[in-house]
Amino acid sequence: MTSSELHAKVMSALDDDDLDADDVEVDLVDDVRAPGAIFFEVTLEGGGPGQYVPGVAIGGEVLFGSEVALPKLLRALGPDAAPATVAAVAGFLEATGDRTRAVLSAADAEDLKPAWRAHVTMPSVERLADGGRRYHYWVTCGEPPLWRTDLTVAADGSVALDRTEIWDLL
Repeated sequence: MTSSELHAKVMSALDDDDLDADDVEVDLVDDVRAPGAIFFEVTLEGGGPGQYVPGVAIGGEVLFGSEVALPKLLRALGPDAAPATVAAVAGFLEATGDRTRAVLSAADAEDLKPAWRAHVTMPSVERLADGGRRYHYWVTCGEPPLWRTDLTVAADGSVALDRTEIWDLL
């Protein structure tokens, strides 16, 4: 898909008659990957709160938000995907108005306050008795600045996210 095709699909998916194509910037994201997926960031002119939206194109369909995109992405990644890969994909889609990034290595945690760093663990996965799995990872952003996500993938493929902000652990 070319960048102009992606821009047109994003405009259609945003479905806002008040938006002019020149007011919508679409940038590809190359540090988040999943089979058959194109990750991108949408910035609406003005750049204020709510003007940043992460998205993904899968099979020609443009999706916004983790609730819609994650089940499809997790199917594409498969049940044996590395926890860091799942964390990178899911963490990107958890945006709260600014770009979010999963903490994938000790280097990613270096700039965190020492009191916060003490709580941060690297991405992990646990297998559930019912055949599902639960991923645990940390995400950084502007506000809140840091949170832990527990991403549960049920055996039927349904997804649930549970966040714990760093403030709740201090």
